[in-house]
Amino acid sequence: MTCLVCGKPIISNDKGYCCSFGRPKTYCSDHCRNYMKYFVAMQKELDLIDLDDEHKRKIRGDLFRVGNGLKLFNSRSFSTKTNRSENK
Repeated sequence: MTCLVCGKPIISNDKGYCCSFGRPKTYCSDHCRNYMKYFVAMQKELDLIDLDDEHKRKIRGDLFRVGNGLKLFNSRSFSTKTNRSENK
């Protein structure tokens, strides 16, 4: 299995399985799990807030700033598509 956030493989026990009992792990670390937990919580709370257009724009700007802070290795490609050689 791979982490739902970063895509790293999830291996937690000596036999190479992602879990020994119960629900299988879906995140490789506490950081990835916390990211998804707080992202989903933010989405739920944002739906409950009655915002006017001015404040919606402010929140959109904040979210774009966070997204633009992520540095990509290949800066020439702005597409979300991956090369076929990367899918192997």
